[in-house]
Amino acid sequence: MLPPHLTKRLFSAILKHVNVYALPIQNAGGHRMATDYSPIVIESIDPSTFPPIALYTQQGMNYVLYRDKNVALTSTGLGNLRESDVEFVFAQKADIEYVRAYFEGNLGGMFAGDTLSQEGKNSVLCSVMVNYISDVYQQPDQKWMYQKCRTLMNQFQVQISDRNELLRLLAKVSFTDVYLFKHSAQVAILTMFLHRRLFNAGQRELAEVGLGSMLIDIGMMHVASNIIEKEGALSNEEYFRIKHHPRDGQAIARNMGINEQTSLDIILRHHEHYDGRGYPGHLSGGDIPLCAQVAAICDVFSALTNDRPFRPASSLKEALNTMRGERNLFNPEIYDAFEAFMLG
Repeated sequence: MLPPHLTKRLFSAILKHVNVYALPIQNAGGHRMATDYSPIVIESIDPSTFPPIALYTQQGMNYVLYRDKNVALTSTGLGNLRESDVEFVFAQKADIEYVRAYFEGNLGGMFAGDTLSQEGKNSVLCSVMVNYISDVYQQPDQKWMYQKCRTLMNQFQVQISDRNELLRLLAKVSFTDVYLFKHSAQVAILTMFLHRRLFNAGQRELAEVGLGSMLIDIGMMHVASNIIEKEGALSNEEYFRIKHHPRDGQAIARNMGINEQTSLDIILRHHEHYDGRGYPGHLSGGDIPLCAQVAAICDVFSALTNDRPFRPASSLKEALNTMRGERNLFNPEIYDAFEAFMLG
């Protein structure tokens, strides 16, 4: 049953996610989606050490061969792509292990040096973050993948200086066609940013916030796709099943070795509402962990500002207007600060 205090549009935006448990992932037309390709930020590629694999560029919904694995990669060629405003090239999933090895061996040096701009470092980190989220959601029973997410968040942090840089970064995360991957990455970026800006959170807290946000909807793996993608009103039974995903998500995370309380609170409590009418625990006000109060705002904003099969994306102002109409769902002080910053 649809809660009376939620608009149908907002409720759908929060609940409906793409089921990525079974591959290949397909769009509404039945075509294989971009989950077959992994994005790589061009600025992060050192031609002298990058593995000899085929690389592709994206043209609309198609992926076009840019460089065969037997053709030398050059700085000039990559520079020409950047001058054409191309930010990403793509590797086939069959080659992802080579790409992972490259980043795991070079990411520390990229962040320690000054070759990359801070915005470039942010882009690289978010690209790796999306790839790790993809790995976890496609193989949720592999404990080592969760550990990779933890290590990434412990070692590196997004550094954002202003509103425009934040919005550009959120847009860049949209390079993946799989909604659940981009949504989880966007929520992680936003929650870490707000914790740093509003609460001056330290490295350890930010790492736990980022980890929980990357895994925020892992419990949706236990929800049938016919429920997730249903466009009509949910039955009482279907809505009951949806409301289980935070508990399922926390259980999955615990079983996979996630024991950071902040991370677990975000996974379990991001659908609690400030007025007490959320789920799963009907907590209200200050009884909701602060990290989950922040994540709830970021979760809804990301959901509203992304295209979905059943509705187009809202603009920034449209999303904020919708959220302000449901302001009783959120901590008013945190929401007001979030809205003020996003409106500039």
